[in-house]
Amino acid sequence: NKVDTLRECVGQYAEIQATLTSLENIKQQALSHSNAYTDETFKTIEMTTTKARQSHDRINVSCKDDEKKYSHYSIPFELNLYLDKVKSKVTELATVYLLNTIAAVESMKTKKKDRFFDPEKKTQFLLTKALRFVFQIHQFAGGLEEQGAKAFEKLKIMIDERMENLDPNAVVV
Repeated sequence: NKVDTLRECVGQYAEIQATLTSLENIKQQALSHSNAYTDETFKTIEMTTTKARQSHDRINVSCKDDEKKYSHYSIPFELNLYLDKVKSKVTELATVYLLNTIAAVESMKTKKKDRFFDPEKKTQFLLTKALRFVFQIHQFAGGLEEQGAKAFEKLKIMIDERMENLDPNAVVV
């Protein structure tokens, strides 16, 4: 009936709005911390974007059927606009992730290796993780925003520089 359909529609909008709010909050938190490139920040961004992508996909799957149902009851339906906003917010958060990765990698240049910490390994880990993350976001959103694309180019340069400095005789395990 119409009341149940309206309730379902409101639930979908509420889920998307909660997702958008969550993405924006995480972005603001990551930007506001002076040392935003902690492992915890990276994990939080990864978890938040994963949840946002899952929510987006779940709603997107039922979108066509819901559109017919909502139009039958003359319920306004602009869910696709909101789903596009989710993609946009995810790419903004990916940009923050990339910028934090670049800052973290640059900070590794001043760190000294000791028996508990190897800046070279940490740098490799950060670059690899960022590359995988950005690939997933690019696949999901169909690209990156302009600032994100520039940050990705900088990340690519960092990776290329590391590749040039590799010892060709070194054994990779």
